[in-house]
Amino acid sequence: MLPHYAQSLLEAVLDECDITKKAESRYVDVTSKPPKEFRIFQSENPDWAHGYCREPYIRAWHYRQSQLSEVDPGTLSLSNGQAQGMYYQIAQIFFSVDENAKRALYTYTLGPKYARGFRVSFDNIDSFQMMPKNDRLLWLS
Repeated sequence: MLPHYAQSLLEAVLDECDITKKAESRYVDVTSKPPKEFRIFQSENPDWAHGYCREPYIRAWHYRQSQLSEVDPGTLSLSNGQAQGMYYQIAQIFFSVDENAKRALYTYTLGPKYARGFRVSFDNIDSFQMMPKNDRLLWLS
């Protein structure tokens, strides 16, 4: 099962891919097809200074057609597939949580120029939610 704090990030990314909600935006190519497949990786050793998750990945999940399943991290490719306009065929979400230092790092990539990275500190892991908020934004492309 996906940790509760990462579930909120998955939901926010799925919402970000809902093209019907973005039809009014002049910045979104509504003819592009958003990803229908999502690969989620939990990193054991992220680069906290630069805001990137990296191998080794200790857990992984695959989300497709509203089905989330935990899988062996070694079985998921790190390829995003072909670009389809502003989106890749496959979206990727990476996260790492350091409960001792009470900090989290999380990123997502939806397309060739559509990615975000976030870093945040938290007080209580039980109430912490990974949300893509501007005050947590570390980098974007």
